[in-house]
Amino acid sequence: MCLMTCLKNEEWELLAEGIGAVYDLPAVLPSMLKQESRVREFTRCTNMSDHRIAQLEQEKAKMAELENKRLHGIIVQQLFRINYLEELLDQARGRSSEFHTSTKWNPARE
Repeated sequence: MCLMTCLKNEEWELLAEGIGAVYDLPAVLPSMLKQESRVREFTRCTNMSDHRIAQLEQEKAKMAELENKRLHGIIVQQLFRINYLEELLDQARGRSSEFHTSTKWNPARE
């Protein structure tokens, strides 16, 4: 059984989108890695054709590419979160300074 057949068509389509499948890949990755080790074991135990071995290597490269896209997606998401939190912090600092200047003791008021 090849690596790609351990996923349903819908799951594979999600994974192929890369960044859009950031949260889908971790759920299926362990089973794919187990499948890969089974394929390696089968390859050692049988006389597979060079064509089949090359095909398996291509599938392995595709999975590595998907993993890179997944990691890239996570990094991009975290950068957006950091940017958003920095904006919230700036807004909070602005409100804090406005509050501080408006409640400052002013002897001229009395």
